[in-house]
Amino acid sequence: MAENDVLYDKPAPGVARITFNRPRMRNPTGRMQRARMDELVTQALADDAVGAVIITGAGGHFCAGGDIREFGSVEITEQLANVRKAQVLAGKVLRADKPFIAAVEGYAAGAGVGIACLCDIIVGDENSKFALSFARIGMTPDMGLTYTLSHRVGLARARRLLMRAEQVEGLQALEIGLLDELAPPGGVQARALQIATELAEAPPSSLASLKRGIRVAGAALDSVLEYEAGAMAAALTGKEVAEGAKAFLEKRKPNFRG
Repeated sequence: MAENDVLYDKPAPGVARITFNRPRMRNPTGRMQRARMDELVTQALADDAVGAVIITGAGGHFCAGGDIREFGSVEITEQLANVRKAQVLAGKVLRADKPFIAAVEGYAAGAGVGIACLCDIIVGDENSKFALSFARIGMTPDMGLTYTLSHRVGLARARRLLMRAEQVEGLQALEIGLLDELAPPGGVQARALQIATELAEAPPSSLASLKRGIRVAGAALDSVLEYEAGAMAAALTGKEVAEGAKAFLEKRKPNFRG
């Protein structure tokens, strides 16, 4: 992994920004990129001068999800350890006292949707696309998505979106709660920064207490993260993901019944 695959900067007083930076591939996240993101999230949370954190992607796309080239490359015990590291990162963001804002331009696919949904506020525009494509390649969600998506859009809609591997765009994403704000075209980054700056100026103890209360209302987070870790590790080392990944790279329809 190049050091600049995930960037960290402070675009405004009190605001940290973490940027996925593999734009030619729509910013996929492999094991190394997630480890780097974990380091940067930890850095932002430990910095008393940071009051809010933006997560975004370079080159007009948010995040294409897990790097499909890594799927099925290791045994299940090692895969489970890798997935659990990702789940630790997810829990760190979900449990953070500081607010997180996702600035979603272009595609958020698979785990990219999961990362966006870890955030307290998601900003996009009419060109934002959320591709919940796990089932299409024999995959299962991780990064807490079975928890966060159902809290955002409701259990019945989350089930349908995931089972049918649907894609949700722009205005529809706003209508169902997958987006919190629809910025004008080209205005996602500016609006996310404006929101982050406002939140960074808010009383931190009040925001922290509010976020803890919302977590208590959810209650099942730890169980969800542990279930997802086992399910994802099993999926990544199974025949269905092997076929799904191969079909994706060969640009053909997968055959899961053959």
